[in-house]
Amino acid sequence: MNEFIEDHVDSPKKLELSPEIKLLKEEYLEKVGKKAGGPKANDPSWLQSKITESESSESESETELSKVKEEYLEKVGKKAGGPKANDMDWLQSKIKESEAPETELFKLKKAYKDKLGKKASGPKANDIEWLQSKIDSFESRSSEEVELAELKSKYEDFFGKRPRGPKANSADWIKSKLQITLEKEEADDSESEEEEKVEEEEKQVESKDDDEEKADEDGDGLHNANDFLYEGVEYFMMESLGVNSWKIEDDDGNQIGNLIMDEESNPLMNWSESCWEDIHQDHDDYNGGE
Repeated sequence: MNEFIEDHVDSPKKLELSPEIKLLKEEYLEKVGKKAGGPKANDPSWLQSKITESESSESESETELSKVKEEYLEKVGKKAGGPKANDMDWLQSKIKESEAPETELFKLKKAYKDKLGKKASGPKANDIEWLQSKIDSFESRSSEEVELAELKSKYEDFFGKRPRGPKANSADWIKSKLQITLEKEEADDSESEEEEKVEEEEKQVESKDDDEEKADEDGDGLHNANDFLYEGVEYFMMESLGVNSWKIEDDDGNQIGNLIMDEESNPLMNWSESCWEDIHQDHDDYNGGE
């Protein structure tokens, strides 16, 4: 017993640990997550074997996660993202969902996205009758409505944002904006007087539209909104609720919560219901706040 105490209990008689053993014990603590203990705690061979076992186990876990992520990409059609991107159970549940037979709800949500160009969202996103009504309404659009939708899509491609303001639903106004852009792209690179005139006209039109957008207080409420990105997803500031606080809506006009700025001017979203946070994290543009 006295010999054991001398070997394993700190005492004046105990020899100092060698630099090699100190380094191995530090690495053991880092890899295994606890201090080395027991009769072999100062045995270099034992310490090294435990460190190797830990690295091997960690490597196998990472390899398995990598394989599941590859399967997720193949089955779901996109890379795993969000706070659960490294959660094995969550990844496998999503893979299983993708392999399940297509239900009526699944087919309607897919048709909704294909036709309207966005995922169904909000409290009625899983309501079969609501989805069908939206699809029917889309398919029964008049030729004027179809033309307007196509013009809005072209506008967004050109300018990187949707048309806004009191003339956002005017086909003639959108055509004029697109025509100015086309003329600018087709113009010669030389700084001719005609080109400068077109650029000046475009600036005047945009300035006027911005003034009209700020002044307009009618319509669906989006005319006054300031669009912004929160963790990669676009939302709209609809109404100030005080200092550094705004009411927030999505592009369907759903009130999803309030945005506040913390002491370091970082935006924080207070969701009105937990479902909106789930919808936010499942959005194609969600980047996890990177």
